[in-house]
Amino acid sequence: PLANGDYLVISSPLQSGVNVTGMKVLKLDGTYETLTANQPIMACNLVEFAPDGTVVWTWTATDHFDVLADSIIPQLLPYGPNASLVVDPIHCNSIDVDPTSGNLLVSARQMNSIFSIERSTGKVLWKMGGAHPSKDGATYIDVADPFVQQHDARFQPDWSSSCNGGSGHISLFDDQTYETLAARAVVYDVVVGNVDAGTTGDGGCGDAGTGAGEATVSWQRTGAGPSLAMGSFRILPDGTRIIGWGDIAGAGFTEVDVGGNDLADLTFPDGNTTYRALKVPLSALDLGALRSSAGLP
Repeated sequence: PLANGDYLVISSPLQSGVNVTGMKVLKLDGTYETLTANQPIMACNLVEFAPDGTVVWTWTATDHFDVLADSIIPQLLPYGPNASLVVDPIHCNSIDVDPTSGNLLVSARQMNSIFSIERSTGKVLWKMGGAHPSKDGATYIDVADPFVQQHDARFQPDWSSSCNGGSGHISLFDDQTYETLAARAVVYDVVVGNVDAGTTGDGGCGDAGTGAGEATVSWQRTGAGPSLAMGSFRILPDGTRIIGWGDIAGAGFTEVDVGGNDLADLTFPDGNTTYRALKVPLSALDLGALRSSAGLP
């Protein structure tokens, strides 16, 4: 939910007539197929709607990105009730809102990229990771220690859109899908544009710890291996961190303090997995409903 009571969601309808000629897509069996001509794709649309269901704002990724240039790991995935295989070149999987500017932070898994959308215009202001191109000429941010097929990108409280074209910390869950490195929860120090000199007389901006157009790791916690999909990472106001390990068989979730010390670990002996792990106060749960439904299919 947004501060005005509306809802902001990711929608993935079929989008027809998209040119994917020459795109090499990963199939479910691990082989690749080269596509030809125009084909339908799984879209990445953002939709804001009022509580009564009225749509008040929409955004479509293909207006701002060329799937042939921007998609890094396009896949053929089951879609719809018939589970027919459809090209998924973008795969948006999280949205966050900068409370100061209202601009959005979106994670696009198949692009190996996160990007910021100017809410008033829909323009992509900057793009971090993945390929350099974008239709909007967005500022590109190099990632020294890059993430792969990430989830759950979030602005941290020190983020400022008005300093250095955007600077501060951004957290995400780095799946490292199909790679040899382990999945991790990671916090990046990010500077989008020119670094304001000094720490005084600059409106309080200073240097977020890296150069213009760069992102460097300021904190990370690695897991047992790559995550095939899913996963989450949230930092609580007291500094503790909740990591949902996604599709790592049995891994569950981990809670650590700011120093990386374990506070809690939950694993699944049956090999089950988690999409997203969140910590909520006990008052947020209906214990009666939980007890009455425990163990039911």
